[in-house]
Amino acid sequence: MMGKRGYAVAVVAAIALVCASAPAASAATAINTTELRDAVTLAGVRAHQAQFQAFANQSDGTREASTLGYKLSADYVASSMEAAGYRVSRQSFEYNFYEELAAPIVIGTSDGFPFSYTDGVNISTMDFSGSDTVEDGVVQGVNDNIVPLPVGQPDSTSNAGCEDVDFDGFTGDIALIQRGTCFFFEKIANAVEAGADAVIIFNEGNSPERSGIDFGQASFPQNVPVIEMSAEAGAALVTYIETEAAANRQVTMTVTTSTESDTISTGSTGSGVVEDVFVDFFDSIGRQTEPTAFDGRPDYDAFVAAGIPAGGLFTGAEVFKTEEQRAKWGGTAGIAFDPCYHQACDTFANTGTTLPLVALGEMSDAVAHAILTFAMTTSAVQGTDKSSDKATYDPTFRGHRAIK
Repeated sequence: MMGKRGYAVAVVAAIALVCASAPAASAATAINTTELRDAVTLAGVRAHQAQFQAFANQSDGTREASTLGYKLSADYVASSMEAAGYRVSRQSFEYNFYEELAAPIVIGTSDGFPFSYTDGVNISTMDFSGSDTVEDGVVQGVNDNIVPLPVGQPDSTSNAGCEDVDFDGFTGDIALIQRGTCFFFEKIANAVEAGADAVIIFNEGNSPERSGIDFGQASFPQNVPVIEMSAEAGAALVTYIETEAAANRQVTMTVTTSTESDTISTGSTGSGVVEDVFVDFFDSIGRQTEPTAFDGRPDYDAFVAAGIPAGGLFTGAEVFKTEEQRAKWGGTAGIAFDPCYHQACDTFANTGTTLPLVALGEMSDAVAHAILTFAMTTSAVQGTDKSSDKATYDPTFRGHRAIK
């Protein structure tokens, strides 16, 4: 896996990534960026991508921060910048490390248990899950799970597990909780406080994007096993537990996770100027754009949280394309803009077809345009190192995993 890409299959236009709530700032001075854009060629960008893919190939297909692939990538960037005449310094930082050591095991152990669970199909380990086994634990759903699923309703229709009252009467060992409204770590903390030794969080089920597995992270290392379950499997389990409870029978399961993790640890004024630079550029080449809010993606999250003006390009990632967006940019509605986003198929070869290359070329031009614009005129965003107290920043992602 090469890591996060700035383009997607069947996308030939950018979506400007902006903090929509940031107050307006003065416009950036217009700069002729043609020479730099001409120098930033698609072939050159692809050559760098090929190097990063080679580093991933030497590191089990990944360039995650703790791996050889990451070190080789960092060295390559530093040496390339030094060769171009830049003075390079490196800053170390702490981060939450997580690694799954083995696939999760979830087995129904009560008599007549009708379901089976398979990693990668209807269950997965939530990032930052604790590592442990709970044997023959009583599974109990919390009070606010919405079953039948809230199909077609807005995200966070469910607020299951977000309040202490959701655990009134909870006497189980494994809490079954629906996704929605609050952070996953809050649901886990409330479950543990209520006496749970493991937690199963099933997807909300209101839309295709919120129905599968591999959807989230617990923000920081947890002390109990945390399983992600598909919306369909979770709803079926809720119904089964309720049926068995009506007959005074308990449902028991064994849950095992094997992980290793450690804690290593509002939109800013000026962001609107960055947005305007990108929007104006795409207008100039006849491409339509849409704004999208800051939601905690790793490219910019630390900058925005620190009050530093930020903006960028977003081509959809795991977000499902609507029919309206298909009409603008082509492709297929109802599937992810980038089906390979943070998946094993996210490779150099996967981006070598016509439409992704068109998108990559245009994204590269846009980035070059913005870099030179702000290199030559910083006055539009200078002095904006503090967030506006009127801006709102409620991230739903940390890295590429949702946190609620």
